[in-house]
Amino acid sequence: MKRHFTCFAVLSCAAVLLFSACGKPAAPAESTSSAASPAAQTENAAADSSAETSAASETLSAYETAPSESAPPDSPAPVSSGVSGQELESAVESQYLSDEDFIANVRYGLEQRWSMVAAQDGSSLETKDFRKYASEAVQAELDGIGELLYYSFQDENLPGLASSYYSALQDQLQGIRESESQEALAQSEVYMRGFCLRTIVLHELKENYGLTVSAPFTANLEQAVSRYEDALQYLGMK
Repeated sequence: MKRHFTCFAVLSCAAVLLFSACGKPAAPAESTSSAASPAAQTENAAADSSAETSAASETLSAYETAPSESAPPDSPAPVSSGVSGQELESAVESQYLSDEDFIANVRYGLEQRWSMVAAQDGSSLETKDFRKYASEAVQAELDGIGELLYYSFQDENLPGLASSYYSALQDQLQGIRESESQEALAQSEVYMRGFCLRTIVLHELKENYGLTVSAPFTANLEQAVSRYEDALQYLGMK
């Protein structure tokens, strides 16, 4: 119990720093502001089509939520700015995005979130403004990957990791909505669950799937995965 409390205290401190001046990530170079949005037009999928959700990651299986199996809505699919024209055409024709697209879109979402955090010190905001600011930052990361039903994963573990990542960001949003301040946010079990699960998934994507970020955000990614062991312990996965 004492070990768990110590782990919670360390992770809570890290969570508080996410939206404050002392925990503000390095501001990106101005060139990053011109990065293209990952959104791209896609044709409607057939009514009975669904995203691959099998073979979930064994490590994260207890925390996964399978993506919706309904047909994709009439909205554009997220495509990384790194996808070439030929690859984009192929993705549109097949109606689904690849493993590589997912990793590229995670990168895009992370950089969008960190850019927003760098531009605003959330510690000085009133409760209403803080919730809005923090929610928008997390939502930017979530919007980067888009709907999971747009992806057709080939790697057997990636669907589970993607679902866990999506769920982690949803938990963070819920924790923010329920919190009165940064201090309260750090004590939110829902937010901390999302914080830890996100940490674990980002570590796996970085170590095993080649997740990288542009130079201005390298330190941010290292910080994001630095609590990997504590996150495993907090969620009872170690």
